Amino acid sequence: MTDHLDKDYFADALHTVSEDLYRLGSKVRDLWHLSTQCSACQGPIMPGSAGIDIRRTVEYVENSCGQKTARILAVDVLAKFCASCGNAHSYPHIWRKRLAEKLDLTDCEAEEDVCSLCLKQLSASCVRVTLELMILQVGQEFPHDEGYKLSDIPIYADNILVFCPPCGSRMGRGHLQGIMNELLTAPEEK
Repeated sequence: MTDHLDKDYFADALHTVSEDLYRLGSKVRDLWHLSTQCSACQGPIMPGSAGIDIRRTVEYVENSCGQKTARILAVDVLAKFCASCGNAHSYPHIWRKRLAEKLDLTDCEAEEDVCSLCLKQLSASCVRVTLELMILQVGQEFPHDEGYKLSDIPIYADNILVFCPPCGSRMGRGHLQGIMNELLTAPEEK
């Protein structure tokens, strides 16, 4: 048992613990500010967690020598779901059916080379607009020239609908965002 308590030792230890807690609190606060909001439950989606995005992607697809490559030109996230809400929203065929009903599409199968709206064959190399469901790990930190940057890591992606350039321009971000908001607020049919 210690007869003499060194007050300076305990004061230094307490100061170190309080600094560590302050830094931890700052890190949690920073992560909270970097979080995004789930479109279903309105809760935060913290960096490092799993999530699901419904995206409108404009891409240039080139078919050269039987090999397809896609260059992403623009991405608009229409809906973002946390891991628990994502379980209910992770089925491309259900989104395809719900969107097909809302857009009055005759055929709700997403064929990669056929426009979902006008049913025209897409050329081998062209710009196309896709609605896709993407499962990802949200906001992983990666080293960057200026420190660290957050980036989503795709785990799985599947097309919901594919549009040719004229139909894709009719299916703009605002139009699709409105439809997505209607679908998210409407009661889901079982």
